[in-house]
Amino acid sequence: MGNLTNLWGLDLRSNDLSGPIPFELGNLTRLETLDLSDNNLSGPIPPALGSLASLEWLRLKNNILSGPIPSELGRLANLETLRVEKNILSGRIPSELGSLTNLRHLDFATNILSGPIPSSFLQLRLSLLRLGSNSLCVPGTTEFAAWLHGIPNSDAGGLRVCTSTAARGSIGVY
Repeated sequence: MGNLTNLWGLDLRSNDLSGPIPFELGNLTRLETLDLSDNNLSGPIPPALGSLASLEWLRLKNNILSGPIPSELGRLANLETLRVEKNILSGRIPSELGSLTNLRHLDFATNILSGPIPSSFLQLRLSLLRLGSNSLCVPGTTEFAAWLHGIPNSDAGGLRVCTSTAARGSIGVY
């Protein structure tokens, strides 16, 4: 599959695919859309997907993907949609994703992500933000609160405010 270098779209959603996402997909440098949603894909999101410089739309939702969200996805400068909800992704959200200034739709809901939403996200002009059913918290600044309230479709209102001791697990309520 990695030899299909002229391919611009790949939609394999709802095909009962299983196993890991092939790292060779990172060779499809002209790919603009990648939808592997609603399958049984497992294992980590390959960091090689960060090489897809033309990618505008990445949907990996409703699989059994695990491990951290690769920071390499922060290199996808043209990305407009990132949907990885309903997996078992863990760890912190990489701050590098805050450099995705074309991003409009971001859905990380229903994973096991933890820690603060990166302050680098203040650069994003999102129209959709879904973070529910994780263990995330938001920085307790007025700038961050204004940013969240400016997102038309957001479930972030139910998130907790990170305190100075958030790294030790003590958080306040937002």
